[in-house]
Amino acid sequence: MVSVVSSWEIHRKWAERLNVPPDVARSIDERIDSLHDMRYHDLGRVIVSGYWLFEVLYPFLLDYYEEFGVSGVKGFLLHHVLDYMNTLLYSPSVDIVRVLELCDRLLNRIKSDAMNIKDERLKALIINTCDRIKEFIRDEELLQDIKPEEFKWLSWAKARLIKLRCKRCGKPFTTIDKEAREHLAKMGVGIPQRFLEFCLKCREIGPLSVWIESERERAIELLGWTSRFHRAYYHYLGDSIGVQLDELWAENTGKVAALILVLRAIELEEASSK
Repeated sequence: MVSVVSSWEIHRKWAERLNVPPDVARSIDERIDSLHDMRYHDLGRVIVSGYWLFEVLYPFLLDYYEEFGVSGVKGFLLHHVLDYMNTLLYSPSVDIVRVLELCDRLLNRIKSDAMNIKDERLKALIINTCDRIKEFIRDEELLQDIKPEEFKWLSWAKARLIKLRCKRCGKPFTTIDKEAREHLAKMGVGIPQRFLEFCLKCREIGPLSVWIESERERAIELLGWTSRFHRAYYHYLGDSIGVQLDELWAENTGKVAALILVLRAIELEEASSK
């Protein structure tokens, strides 16, 4: 996991993109992480069931707003969301698709809670900042900053996309190449021929990303811990090389999650195009 001190470089880099002055970003990082008194480490961040308790968040948010103004709110929210994203990315049970879903849910809830704030300027600031951070968490550069191996799998997935023409209507559509299909087959996910012959409209089977995601879940449900998507399966193969098996599990499942993510984005784009 990224250390507290080294993570400050990432915090400040992205804080600058929110137009937070370096000295303000530094003060916020040092105060939130409170290295000299761990009783106050991550003060103000209480996340329960994927939601940030607003009654805990708001008093601290007001303190930063009063002391640092607009930059205080931006820096405070950004620091905590990046820390949350970092924790999720390094969790062995959460893939990149789920990470983005959880971060979105967190930010959407903050926006929803902010609607009850009477100060219209502060309300708009919180909502706009959350929207901007939502853009950040989808930036591949941020992913590379926090977890380079995740970026590597995303790059692998993007390279697996190919364009074909629908055999029914002739419209170009995106699918995955042989290497990706072989990787999915190894993980227990088969790809019907219709995904290689017909576009989304003509195949009458739905998006490929949804198919892969549902088949992944089905494999886990049917096979339990013996599924290649389950971490325990790799530990069963041999504890003597457990570290290597952990890395293999992370790579195999990471590639599938990355495929789902890049396919979902391109399928939404193709579905909206005329």
